[in-house]
Amino acid sequence: MSGFSHRPSILHRPLKDGSQATAENLDSAYTREQAYWAGKQQRAAATQDRLLRSIYPTSDDKHAAAEEIRQVLDQHHKAKEL
Repeated sequence: MSGFSHRPSILHRPLKDGSQATAENLDSAYTREQAYWAGKQQRAAATQDRLLRSIYPTSDDKHAAAEEIRQVLDQHHKAKEL
């Protein structure tokens, strides 16, 4: 056991500077991540709004849903006629 005070380990290696690729991609990665989280927040808000409208619909919501169904049925009938 002479000469060794500890076992060789990667934990005892000297620290390196950060990668140049990391520094170059930092801004684009940050922008991409911000876009991801903004999109996720928008989708969550849209889902919450849709669920609230389905649970507690107002008369305007009911009329809008009926109109949307009417439009879809009209498109379906027009497609059948062709």
